[in-house]
Amino acid sequence: MDNSSGGRSASAHSGKGNLGVANPLQIRGLYKRFQSQQILDNVNITVYSGDVYGFLGPNGAGKSTTIRIIADLIRADAGNAAIFGNDSHREKLAALRYTGMLIEKPAFYGHLSAETNLRLICKLLDFDSEPEIQRVLKWVDLADEGKKKVRKYSQGMKQRLAIAQTLLGNPKFIILDEPTNGLDPLSMREIRHLILRLRDEGLTIFLSSHLLYEVERVCNRMGIIHKGKIIAEGSVDELLRQQISFSVELLISKPLEAAAVVQSWDNSLELQVLDERLEVKISSSKIPEMIRELAAANLDIFSVRPLTSLEDYFIHLVEG
Repeated sequence: MDNSSGGRSASAHSGKGNLGVANPLQIRGLYKRFQSQQILDNVNITVYSGDVYGFLGPNGAGKSTTIRIIADLIRADAGNAAIFGNDSHREKLAALRYTGMLIEKPAFYGHLSAETNLRLICKLLDFDSEPEIQRVLKWVDLADEGKKKVRKYSQGMKQRLAIAQTLLGNPKFIILDEPTNGLDPLSMREIRHLILRLRDEGLTIFLSSHLLYEVERVCNRMGIIHKGKIIAEGSVDELLRQQISFSVELLISKPLEAAAVVQSWDNSLELQVLDERLEVKISSSKIPEMIRELAAANLDIFSVRPLTSLEDYFIHLVEG
């Protein structure tokens, strides 16, 4: 078997479930300490139906511990995680009924084919394997590779197979822990496209990552964890708008003259001229006034584009 761990939840076809009533994931007041180190400190997270929720933070921030508590692999000292309204510890079977999970690296028998690996999992989950196997392999674009031994798969193919594994049993909510970790750029793009396709089919996705650009490209909402605490949660757009200052790019006539106008109006701003563009670091509240100043100087403004990234916002939060 591959030197890795993780896999599909024990998706039972029993249990009460509150599908369509409660949020796919609700975490309240999670605390976890290992010896003298506080790993989680009052973690609260809400994932709504249809979200691609990015769980963002540097390595060691508490992401994996949170996911392991959700999966009931470890116990919290206090607080709880509920999936579709069912406590993931006290009502584990009901909580995992419509849930797929990929935790850390995919684990497969390398000497067996992809189809056989999935067939073994279907037997554990006690449902008809063949229709499911072909359905999930088609979803991840491995239908023509199903009879190939997994040891002959590239790392990107193994990761897609792992996502196929999470789709067995037709879950409504999937948890992906660092799904692009260690992949080459082409494989990373394939995984991102797959996540967006799954979203378009109505799945709710909880995506743990330390890659800011990955979250920015595929997620509509996110929570940022730092030193065991959630320091921000909301839609990606809303959180970026909360930034105190950020950079904007103006495509403008006479950019050198425009730079002089801006400097005359507020000489504390950082700016630079690049070809026909002017970049300005400015607070969001001042942007309308700056544009009025430029228009009053009879300069033509063709476009105004924010350059602030999730990376800028993250650095602003963790460094204060």
